[in-house]
Amino acid sequence: MAEQPYRVIAIPERERIRLMVVRGDVRADHLEDRIRPDRGDERMTGSEALTELETPVGRDLAGEVGELIRPLIHVLPWQSLRVRHGQRIEIVRGDIAQVAADAIVNAANDHLWMGAGVAGALKRAGGDEIEREAMAKGPIGVGDAIATSAGRLPAKWVIHAAAMGQDLRTDAEKIRLATASALRVADEIGARSIVFPALGTGVGGFPLEECARIVVDAVRAHLARGSRIERVVFALRGDDAYRAFEERVG
Repeated sequence: MAEQPYRVIAIPERERIRLMVVRGDVRADHLEDRIRPDRGDERMTGSEALTELETPVGRDLAGEVGELIRPLIHVLPWQSLRVRHGQRIEIVRGDIAQVAADAIVNAANDHLWMGAGVAGALKRAGGDEIEREAMAKGPIGVGDAIATSAGRLPAKWVIHAAAMGQDLRTDAEKIRLATASALRVADEIGARSIVFPALGTGVGGFPLEECARIVVDAVRAHLARGSRIERVVFALRGDDAYRAFEERVG
């Protein structure tokens, strides 16, 4: 039998965050305050709690994990660690321009003019100033992203992720790069919540199922590497888009 991987599970509490290093498959909701690494618990059958560490609430958990587990490096394979600290991925049906978040992602072109599709919806709801500010920062490379103010939208920023060029065509690599760039920009500006459309599936005509796989996997990889983003929302129009993302998010 293959050895079970080690993981770090972060459990938010009122005045601290408890990190438990575990081996095996255990759900965070099976871990309660009374569980300690030196005492077994029947609900952790199949898993082994190896140690427990604490950090005060308010500290950057992702940035602190390395220091907190440094004494354990000799027994824990670093590349197998995964950190969970209240981050969540959601899907909603509806108009992306109506979803409240710190940042809303625009499915942009490389010159950042806002025409049809998601871009047009955000411009109509948020105001022409979003487009003017974006175009003043362009053009950008396909796969890159920039942030602007959000006008009348229920957000602080719009992140314009260029998933296509002037031909308005896209592909898997462009969508993957645009997603990664949007997440990077969100971290740079301090966004804790971000809303994505199904990038490239409107004007770009990219298949929904493939988009869901690429974008959701990119989000999960970004969060696993350490991010201040706490909430990622996919705002989707239509049953087909919702089902595609629902299946991938799980």
